[in-house]
This record gives sequence, structure tokens and C-alpha cells, in this order.
Amino acid sequence: MRDLGQSLEAFDDRAGCEARLRAEVPVELAEAFADLRYDAVVEDVCAGLAAAKAEDPDACDALRVTALRRGCRLRAALVAEAPDACPPAAVGTEGRDPLCLAWASRSPALCAGAARRDRCLAVLRNEPGRCRRDAEPARCRAEVQRLGPVIETAGRARRPESAFEATLRVEEEGEEEGEAGDGRAGDGEPSASGAGGGEASGGEAGGGEASGGEAGGGEASGGEAGGSEESRDDEAAGEVLARVDAPEALERGVTLLAAEGERCARVLALQVGHRFREGARVALRATLGPDGSVRLVTIDWAGDRLAGDVPLRAPTLELAPFEARRGAPIRGRFAGSVRVGADLARLRGQFVTHLRDLDPLPAECRAPAGDTSSPR
Repeated sequence: MRDLGQSLEAFDDRAGCEARLRAEVPVELAEAFADLRYDAVVEDVCAGLAAAKAEDPDACDALRVTALRRGCRLRAALVAEAPDACPPAAVGTEGRDPLCLAWASRSPALCAGAARRDRCLAVLRNEPGRCRRDAEPARCRAEVQRLGPVIETAGRARRPESAFEATLRVEEEGEEEGEAGDGRAGDGEPSASGAGGGEASGGEAGGGEASGGEAGGGEASGGEAGGSEESRDDEAAGEVLARVDAPEALERGVTLLAAEGERCARVLALQVGHRFREGARVALRATLGPDGSVRLVTIDWAGDRLAGDVPLRAPTLELAPFEARRGAPIRGRFAGSVRVGADLARLRGQFVTHLRDLDPLPAECRAPAGDTSSPR
């Protein structure tokens, strides 16, 4: 099998490509495409190669079939090292395709955001042996052979930090619904607070130096999520209805998406729960303003004692300053209340994860002078 680099080297122009492929395609395969009424498959294949050779992912939009457009974008973004041009993720995951993001960024650390992590690393490091753990090992090995030689991975980046803790417990009579969550969520006091306010010290949405150091690195001075003695004392004050303590629950990370109708604002989306015990799950969304303030927070909680997703009352979110770049560490804590039968229960939690994907902001939304964040 030719690798992608060899195919691009052999590509001269679309007319020559089409003539060569028509001469090489077996008659049985050509007949099958004719039965599918897809006579233009050769033209689309060559248009995809032209887009990759020109490092022009947008040219892929002219292809006739959705799946081919996605594959074309992935290959063109990979060759161009342009993660912003990656195709959308599959249904159920926000942002861009996790495999494409990691490959186009040449970042093993971003493979933590991919469901097929072994395949992601196998292609990045051109190591077909890793495919033995993939659900489709033959397809994985074919992708390594096709794409692996094109990618030159710089070093072996550490996997991003990941931890999550959440507790749902009955509130004692007299507790205030709007009380802030307990426990530190990482280095430094989180400077942006949710449901109405707080200035983020970084300026731009999510801006400022990441308090935890390099992506995946740094010790959290407040201990790992879920470790404070103060939070355990609080939990003893009421019946615990559900608890989540998942060291790797946030592998897929956070996405920062452009907010509809607001040119310089982003929406932070965090969905966790695929490895939670007791069936518990949390989905959190927050709007981050141009100044970094957290202006709107919604939190849905689902667990054994709740039927389906339930939005929390008076939700709050606090974020430590973080750098707006893929792979950057993000630390935060959240709280809210919910009715469980006749009881009013309080959800409190904290997390450490990484920025999986972000939408680029327009040039006029760049951070002010002195801010070291790098919106792209």
C-alpha cells in the first residue's frame, strides 16, 4: 500500500490522476460504483488528493459524498498541520474530530480526547503493533501504513492530567442554596465564578497563564480532586445520595465553542460520566465572556436516584485561569441544588482536565497586551 505522502508525490494534476485511476480500477469495482449511481467516485478521489497536496482543506467541501468530505478534510488538515480545519466530531461529541486534532497537531497528549486512543497513538508514532488493542485492528494497521509515515511526532508528550469528584447529598435544614462549593480545584484560587460574575484574571475568555504548568504537567497544590478533609466533613453533615470519584473520568476534556450571536464569547462544554460508578453523570455548560467572566452556567446531573438529566438550581462554576490552547490544563469546581423526592440535595464537585478543542476567535477578540494566552 502506498502511504499518503507517496500518493501526493505521484499526483501531478486531476486529469492525470483520473486517467490513471480509471485504467487501474477493476471492472467489477467500476460496475459496483455504477450500480450505486456514483460514477463520479474517481473525480472525487482525485479532488481529495488535490486538496491534500495543496494543503487546502476547504477544497474538500466540493466533494459529493459526506463521508468522503470528512476523510478528505482529515487528510488535508493532517498534511497542512491545520487542526482548526479538522472535520466535526461524530454525533455525541462536540468540537472537531479527536483523531484529526491529535494528528494535525502532532500531539500524543491530545489522543486522550479520542475514544480510539490506541489507534490515535499508533498512527502518530507509526507503530502498527499498538493496533492489537483496537476494536478494528486491520483497519487500524491500514491507517498506520497510510498516514503514519506522513506524521513526524516531536517527542512523547505526557498524557494530560485528569480527575473528577462529585457528591450529591441531602442538605441540612437552613443551608443556603447559593453557597459556594468546597475544596480547591488546583493551583491558585479560581478567579472566575459562575451564575453572574467575577472577572477572570486572564482577560480573554479562558485567558491567562495556566496555573498547572505544561499540559498534563504540574502538581496541583490543592491536592487531587476529591482529596480535601474539609469536603469530607461537609459530606458527613447530610445523607450522601450519590458519589463520583473517577481519576480518569475527564479524559475527553473540555471544548470551547463560539457562542451564537456573540462575536467574542465562547461556550465551555464539559460532559463526563462514561466511567462513573453508580451510573452518575454530569454535563456542564458555561458561557465565557470576552473578559473571561463566567456569565451563565447550566449543570445536568443523572444518577441512580434521579430519572434522566436534571438541571441544577442556582448552579455555580469557578475556573482557575487557563491558557487558550489545545492540551492546556483546566481546573475548576462547581455546585448546585436539586430536588430528589422530598429532599433538597446539594451537588458539589471539582475537576482537573484539559482543553480538547476550541474555536478560533476573530483577530479583534485577541487578548489585551500583557496577556500570554494565545487564542487561535
